[in-house]
Amino acid sequence: MPFAAVGQQFPLPGIANYSESITVPNNNQSGTTSSFVVSLFTQPFPPLIKIRNSLQPHGAPRHAHPLSISPSGGTPLLYLSVESPVNATFSTIPAFQITVPQSTAGQNYFMALWDPTTVGPYSWQTVGQFSVSGSTLNFAGAPVPMPINAGGSAGLALFSEPVASPTPASPARIYIANPANNTVTMYDQNGNVLNPSGGFPNLSKPYGLAYDTANSHLYVFNLYPFNNNVTSYDKNGTQIALTGTFPNAFGAAITFDSANDELYVANGAENSVTAYDQNGNQITVTGSFPSLNAPQSLAFDSANDHLYVVNGFPNYNITEYDQNGNQITPSGSFALNPLCAPSGIAFDPANGELYVTNLNCASVNVFDQQGDPITPTGQFSGLNCPGFITFDSANGEIYITNTGMGNSCEGEIGDFVNVYDPNGNQISTSGSFPNLSDPAFPAVAPF
Repeated sequence: MPFAAVGQQFPLPGIANYSESITVPNNNQSGTTSSFVVSLFTQPFPPLIKIRNSLQPHGAPRHAHPLSISPSGGTPLLYLSVESPVNATFSTIPAFQITVPQSTAGQNYFMALWDPTTVGPYSWQTVGQFSVSGSTLNFAGAPVPMPINAGGSAGLALFSEPVASPTPASPARIYIANPANNTVTMYDQNGNVLNPSGGFPNLSKPYGLAYDTANSHLYVFNLYPFNNNVTSYDKNGTQIALTGTFPNAFGAAITFDSANDELYVANGAENSVTAYDQNGNQITVTGSFPSLNAPQSLAFDSANDHLYVVNGFPNYNITEYDQNGNQITPSGSFALNPLCAPSGIAFDPANGELYVTNLNCASVNVFDQQGDPITPTGQFSGLNCPGFITFDSANGEIYITNTGMGNSCEGEIGDFVNVYDPNGNQISTSGSFPNLSDPAFPAVAPF
């Protein structure tokens, strides 16, 4: 396309059932005969090295692909590369018209510009929303300069995100354990910080969380000292004294059985699960919780008194038990990929479904209670080393902590939380869940 054709609209090559056009904006090459080229990609997307090096020759790329982190947690749909043989600067972002192949119902669409001068989760700069007419998206451009060095390119992308959900009928608090800075942070369900009046004292590498809704108690499993270190708090972070001491608790994960008012602790180093009453007194069970292997997370189905355990290296499987520790053999296999390092598990009591996070594959597996796989309609997009997960049964929302520090992560991009509906569609939040520090287990409580 000629730089001189300012204000003219040109069709772009169709790709993957998308059709597009671009309107040439004002630029510093409009008085020349030079032209620029627009290339389009759907996933997989091209690497960033060419884009970054065109503007920041000495910058080391942090992400393998430009859409590994998206603004506002959006889903990447289309990537546009604008290449120039000469040094050029568009005075504004070009206007685009794009027809999308899928329904636009319930979606927001926005354009983002790749900023090669920064690294981390904010390398995409949102530059404007699209107006939607049926399946046609209109982007009027944006008053943001877009420079391109000779032989380089600038990257633009079309993202979509679900329309933010209205405030649910049952407002909730989200608690997240942060072992790296000895805190438990508290948020509303939109990710805005709440300041607990009690302050959660006497934490020591808090890791596992479990909430007793009936009594408004939050139980925190602390990693240090090595054993017997569970502390309890009211919903505002004021510590509650317990008569028991959680003896023989050598683990990290903890879950609550609301039907029987009992707690279970996964003891990874001991290959065991121990049971306790609400005061931390150990309960003797008739079974022995056989077949455990470095158990690392737990979920309890209170309606059926079933405990589900995610086991760690090297098995990385799920085992199931009754409340007395007797193993249950499901008809399905809970098929997991050990290379993905399954880590967290959560139970949806309304639908009888289990969600399992995969640390090394940035994915979530969904199963029914018998261990048969379920294919969600959404993709659980935007994950990066998802560690642990919890389910808000009152509102049907899933919260997943991401550390960005495991194997196969897209760089060390910081700590964040993603929110999804039960189908794996990402939910936009007005807050960003700030103040996280190597986040571990989340927990949900009524507000």
